[in-house]
Amino acid sequence: MFNTVPQLGIMPNNIGYPSGNIFPVNFSPMPIGNISFMENNLQWMQQQMQYQQMLSQILFTQNAYSGWNNIPLFDTNFQSPFGGNMFSNFNNNFSIDKKSDNSSKTSAEKSDNVKYNVNKSLIDAGYDNVKGQKLANIAKKNATGFKGKCATWAKNDIQKAGLGKYICGDAYQCAAILDKNPNFKRVEISLEDAKNTPGIVLVFDRGVSGYSKTYGHIEITGGDGCAYSDGITNHIKTGFVAYAPV
Repeated sequence: MFNTVPQLGIMPNNIGYPSGNIFPVNFSPMPIGNISFMENNLQWMQQQMQYQQMLSQILFTQNAYSGWNNIPLFDTNFQSPFGGNMFSNFNNNFSIDKKSDNSSKTSAEKSDNVKYNVNKSLIDAGYDNVKGQKLANIAKKNATGFKGKCATWAKNDIQKAGLGKYICGDAYQCAAILDKNPNFKRVEISLEDAKNTPGIVLVFDRGVSGYSKTYGHIEITGGDGCAYSDGITNHIKTGFVAYAPV
């Protein structure tokens, strides 16, 4: 699990187990490679090596995580000779190693997926829920009522979210525009997923689902069951081509 064992400012006791007693360290931090550091602190380094051997036994002879509970606390004011607080450096290193545990990693991912109601197909496609939420928030804020300008509003929202330049074209033509936009990816999702996921751009071809036979329709999902362009669609229809921000 660990390639090296961290150096800790703890004095071992006489029977070979950590006593938890902090021994004084009287040297000032010095640059790596300074030979006087090694000469003047030889005793300190020997103590560290002894403690590290005991710590290795804890780590590699039993369950690593349960072993941490048996390791004594160490001085939070102890400064590493290589810069920084030893206590915070050690905790940061441990937290990184612990993240290699699959259960911890998947728990974090599951938390994000639950928060944004993101299904596996969108995750696999590279859906970015931060970009999606930002786009959804902009679309919600700008929707004021249908004026027959859904394409204008949707493309302005995309530009304001920093996900692409405004390109001229009718609503149905936005499919070809988004196919060339590296910030979006065409995805296959259900109507229910579209309703629950923020920032998905839905493009309807001409005449599909009762929309304009000349211009089609485009809207952006809010993740709240509605979709937004110049106005608000309370009941999203089927027949769309979906694009997820990535």
